[in-house]
Amino acid sequence: MSCSQFLQQLEFLMKIQRNSTFEKPHYWWLSKKKSPPIFLSAKQECVIRQIVQKMSVGEQMKVMQSLTVWLEGHPFAPTEDIPDVCIGFLNKVQGVTILKCAHFTKVSRFRRSLRRFTSLLVSNGRKRVKFADEPVVFCIAY
Repeated sequence: MSCSQFLQQLEFLMKIQRNSTFEKPHYWWLSKKKSPPIFLSAKQECVIRQIVQKMSVGEQMKVMQSLTVWLEGHPFAPTEDIPDVCIGFLNKVQGVTILKCAHFTKVSRFRRSLRRFTSLLVSNGRKRVKFADEPVVFCIAY
């Protein structure tokens, strides 16, 4: 799936959300009016394109599925919030993939540093702390 297809699907979800809001019976006077246009800001589109280019098709499908689940859970959400929510889901999926790739190197580094640290402690031996001063205990008499 290319970036333009992903953006088309996002705009399609935005149109569906707008139409579901304007087709409600208690908004009958609004349905006679012209519905507002749906657009993505240039900043949102640029951010979405940058993130989508780095993702696989499966990850893009996960984002779309989570976005549709979110829309089903929030039926009265404003249409303008959908791109921001989509960017949040994209960042979350991208962060998970980065952590999956970087997890093993961090664990191996941690193990190496732990081995070095424990070897230093064993070579130094155990140290004991002794207090030179005797503690003074005060008693309050009634």
